[in-house]
Amino acid sequence: MKSILLFIYGSMFLFSNINAQNTETTIEDLIKNQFALYPKMEARDLYKFLHQAAMGSEHAVQDTNAVKTWMKREVAGLDTTITNELIEQLSPDGDLVRINLRPYLEKGENPDELLKAFILTANKFSGSIDTLTAYLNTAKKMIARKDIPVDETIFASLTGELEKSGFPAIHHSLTYEKLYKPAYRVVNRKYLWLKK
Repeated sequence: MKSILLFIYGSMFLFSNINAQNTETTIEDLIKNQFALYPKMEARDLYKFLHQAAMGSEHAVQDTNAVKTWMKREVAGLDTTITNELIEQLSPDGDLVRINLRPYLEKGENPDELLKAFILTANKFSGSIDTLTAYLNTAKKMIARKDIPVDETIFASLTGELEKSGFPAIHHSLTYEKLYKPAYRVVNRKYLWLKK
């Protein structure tokens, strides 16, 4: 009986620690995770990740037909030799995520539901320049400490130029596109229910 109680107590402690870690995810943790998944990320890709984490989708969706066509084309042309995690967390609170199309479709999920979640997120999520600035500062500190393999001068120059333009959304680097063939949608988790 005593060993059973110890097992139950130990399990409760383990699960409480897991939950505590999940609630204490930092932008630094998320940046490190991105480099673990995509080690050839460049300055542009880091900025894009942080921009999505702070600002959500790139812009409001006015033309839903255009995004439907975009989704159909992308699904039709997917390179299925690439493997991805289904969900990549963007924001420390876990609300904003990237849903990778390949595993999403492999699981038999409905692309129309993902499209709806994407449109809702794009039109309803309010981004924060202050949050983006804080994330960029964290990244700069990590680069200075050599925690991530990004050139300090290039990142500073890129973010300085983008700041002058009001921190717009940008495309992934050519290297990232070639190696990883990204195919995802940025969504707020509350708008997407995954059946499996």
